[in-house]
Amino acid sequence: MIRLRNVTKTYQDFVVLNHINLHIAKDEFVFLVGPTGSGKTTILNLLTREEVPDAGKIYVGMTSINELNERQVANLRKNIGFIFQDFKILNRTIYENLAYVLKIQGEKKQIIKEKIDRVAELVGFESKLYCYPHQLSGGEQQKVCIARAIINKPHVLLADEPTGNLDPDASLEIIQIISKINLDNTTVIVATHDKAIVDLMRKRVIGLHGGNIVRDQQMGSYHEF
Repeated sequence: MIRLRNVTKTYQDFVVLNHINLHIAKDEFVFLVGPTGSGKTTILNLLTREEVPDAGKIYVGMTSINELNERQVANLRKNIGFIFQDFKILNRTIYENLAYVLKIQGEKKQIIKEKIDRVAELVGFESKLYCYPHQLSGGEQQKVCIARAIINKPHVLLADEPTGNLDPDASLEIIQIISKINLDNTTVIVATHDKAIVDLMRKRVIGLHGGNIVRDQQMGSYHEF
């Protein structure tokens, strides 16, 4: 599903990724772990074409995404959901937040409602759709981010520190929702420092350090080098 072949990425003189080779299968759930600056977020940004590698090839499905044009990048991103640590929610009702991108895509009002109702039920905030962000807890705001990321049923879901701002109970609820999405035929990659969540889930763990993959373990636990 996702392949990185000899991928290198540098910022000025700092090598963030050094000839990385990685394969993630369809419908797999993977944690990326490692210290700050080890390349976790860079990998996620490369997969969405927010950034491009200095060398190497990246494939999503059968498509090499290195040389995509603007329209092709837009189509790529329709199939990749992204959950941010800092929520990035507009100061509008939750319904309006979820409808925003769908309206830009030209979806009809009834289709928008059906999609919003579906994701609201999945993440469990049907009663909060007409609240504003400031009326929600951190965990509830992260549910909005998840709903927004999966509203078009993407094949891939990327999450950058999705529990980083949450208490342990909210973190557990969020990762359980992400796990449920994974079971619905969605490939999931989570970049995290959350040791408790990684140890609890026992999924594949890829450890990054110094621009290299230093560990790739099925049913792994959290460990930084």
